Amino acid sequence: MVEQSKPQPETKDKYDPDSVYANNVRFETSVWDLKAVFGQLEQLPPSGELSVDWHTAVTMPWLVAKLLIYYLRINVAAYELANGCIKVRVVR
Repeated sequence: MVEQSKPQPETKDKYDPDSVYANNVRFETSVWDLKAVFGQLEQLPPSGELSVDWHTAVTMPWLVAKLLIYYLRINVAAYELANGCIKVRVVR
């Protein structure tokens, strides 16, 4: 009798993150860590009411948050060298 092999469960690759889009972020803090909650602005027709669909949260210890600032600054500086200054419009 030939033994049939059972199908193997799918395994995720070690580096296979989900990709999501966010144009809003809010922060929640504690003594131990920082949580960044990401979302996407939704405009609801026909009223045009604005709301944010909060969909992803990342919690990190404060040391990682500080390293994140460092690497974000490097990446923004490199982007601006290649593409020009990122202008931030202030609405009053």
